[in-house]
Amino acid sequence: MTTSHEDGRLIIAGPSRLVEEEQRFLLLPHPRTHAPAYFVMDDEQGEAYELQAVSKERRSWMLNGRQAAVEEGGQGWVMQDGSLHLLLPLDPIFLLLPLLPVPTTSSSYLTSDDIFDSAASRHYAARVKAYNALAGQSQAQNEGVAALDEDAGIWEDVVAFGRSKTAQKALERCCDVQAISPTLSAYRPSLPTLRSILHAKLQALCTTMETDYSATLGRTLAKRLEFNATEEQVARERIKLGKEVLMGYMSAEWGKMILDEL
Repeated sequence: MTTSHEDGRLIIAGPSRLVEEEQRFLLLPHPRTHAPAYFVMDDEQGEAYELQAVSKERRSWMLNGRQAAVEEGGQGWVMQDGSLHLLLPLDPIFLLLPLLPVPTTSSSYLTSDDIFDSAASRHYAARVKAYNALAGQSQAQNEGVAALDEDAGIWEDVVAFGRSKTAQKALERCCDVQAISPTLSAYRPSLPTLRSILHAKLQALCTTMETDYSATLGRTLAKRLEFNATEEQVARERIKLGKEVLMGYMSAEWGKMILDEL
C-alpha cells in the first residue's frame, strides 16, 4: 500500500483489509512514553495497529502499477525514502491506559465522553508544555519560536479514538460498567480486571518462550541464562522478560499498579 502523508508518500505493509483502502491514522500518546505516535483502528475487528518504520540507508522504492497509471500517467515513480512502514497489532487496552483516570477506591463512574475529553485536555497540555520547553530554548537562541497556551486546546485525535468502536469495546473490557440509561453507560477502570488481562498476556509470552526457543523471545531468554540454570531460575527469568515486553507499552505508573502484582 502507498498512502499520502504530509511529508510525502509512505510504503505500508499490514493486513490486506487495512492496506487496500485509505485509512485514517490517529496521532495518539504512546502508551509508554506518551509521545505522539501513529495508530490505525480496525473497528470491524476491534483491533488497533501501530505504525512503525524500518529504515535502511541507501534504499529507495521504484513503484509502478495501477496506482502509478492513475497518478503518474503510467510512468511510475521513485521514492527516495526507502523506509518500510509496518502496521503491527496492538491490544487497544494499552492505548487506553494513559487516557484512563488512575483508579482508586473512591473513583467515580464517568461517561465515555468525560473520560476521553479529560484525557484529550490533559495530554494536550502535557504535549504543549514539552513544545514550549523547546520553544524556550529556541527563543534563547533568537530563533523566534512562539510558545503555545497549554489551556487553549485539546488533543483531537484522542477524542476521535474515544468515539471509535475499538476504543468502546476496549473500555468495556477493562472497566466496571454502570448503565445510566438504555443508551448511556458510565465506566470506572478496574484494577482486578486489568491485572487479569495482563496476567493472561504474560502467561502467553511465557508459554511462547517455553515452547519455541527459535522465536525472538526464546533466543533472548536463552542468552540470559547460565548453562546450568535451574528450572526455578528459568521460570523466574521468563517472567521477568515477559514483564519487560509488556512494559514496552505501559508507563511506569501503570506498570507498578498492575505488573508488580503479577
